[in-house]
Amino acid sequence: MKPTIIGFFLRDEIKTGSHKRYLELLNKISLKNNKVIVILSNTINTESYNFITIKVAPVTKGRLPFSLKQALKLLPIILKLQKDSYVVLSFGETNYLSLKLIKLLRKAKIIFAFRSNTFRALKDENDNYRKSNNLKTFLKLKKMLFIEKDLTKISNKIIFQTAFDRDDICTRTRTEIGKTSIIPNSINESWFLPEFRNTNNSNQLKTIIFLGSYSDRKGAIFLLNAIKILHDSAHPIKLDMYGYGEEKIKLGLFIKENNLEEIVQLNNAISNPISIIGKYDLMIVPSIYDSYPNVILESLFTGTPVIASNNSGMKEILYYEELLFETAEPKSIANRIKTLLNHDSYIDAKMLCKKRAEEHNFIWVDKFITEIELL
Repeated sequence: MKPTIIGFFLRDEIKTGSHKRYLELLNKISLKNNKVIVILSNTINTESYNFITIKVAPVTKGRLPFSLKQALKLLPIILKLQKDSYVVLSFGETNYLSLKLIKLLRKAKIIFAFRSNTFRALKDENDNYRKSNNLKTFLKLKKMLFIEKDLTKISNKIIFQTAFDRDDICTRTRTEIGKTSIIPNSINESWFLPEFRNTNNSNQLKTIIFLGSYSDRKGAIFLLNAIKILHDSAHPIKLDMYGYGEEKIKLGLFIKENNLEEIVQLNNAISNPISIIGKYDLMIVPSIYDSYPNVILESLFTGTPVIASNNSGMKEILYYEELLFETAEPKSIANRIKTLLNHDSYIDAKMLCKKRAEEHNFIWVDKFITEIELL
């Protein structure tokens, strides 16, 4: 007898790629002849979903932590669930308390998918920017580690996007590797619209695109320093940046102070970035840490070559040394760009990216269904 799959999403709107992938995954599981119940905010439009929904008011911001408010809201619903064989599929550490509740009250099996490595991201950001490890950061890391340890303990199966995140988190939490699986993201999903597949027809490097938040972790300042190095050495190249965040003013001042206004455009974020990626010759992702950046997959999908920092998920997505540069090192970024100004090197990079696109073209939902069946 197949178990009933349980999911929950109590945020007021679908804000991130991870949110979208989660609900899309639950929907596709239900379309494969599985019973799926999703406890869902009543602000979310469910017309396109096939799963059974239990509508509730969304969890809103307040004094209490989101995880606690969500658990309290789910408690009466969990108590009303009939005794059955349940498997809960969950993304995100904010579901931690809710997962403990449903495991305790309904003996549910838990499949937890880490969609990021927040502990490593915070630690690396502090290390690379030489920020003081003050008491607030120390306590935050301690809290993250406590939750990670408990999550890995209560979960029957733990899914990671990369071997890097698996090894890092399992070492930290002393979790057995045998309890885990790796399921990377796929470009064979509905939000990768077919009209944008392989739209790039560049054969040389003239324009670069950056997509991401203007924050320390995304490393935009390192990219700007690399562009300055190229500009000062008579290798000016056009860069368009799209994003949002607290560092935008600082980045704008750097552009102005270094006379880069003619070659660098600092823009606001756009709602459908995949629609413009194919128009650029190169995507650059200079993040200090990124579990599995969507923009790299979108770039691979459009056929636009992409280079990124040699760490975390970026290293595993792109794999080839020719597509990577040293983290937080403007000279390394500049040298990689300079190499790609050569026509043959650019075409080689494009072919390597095509190979990586092929590696990320698979049926994502089937891998999760296999994990459910193996419990």
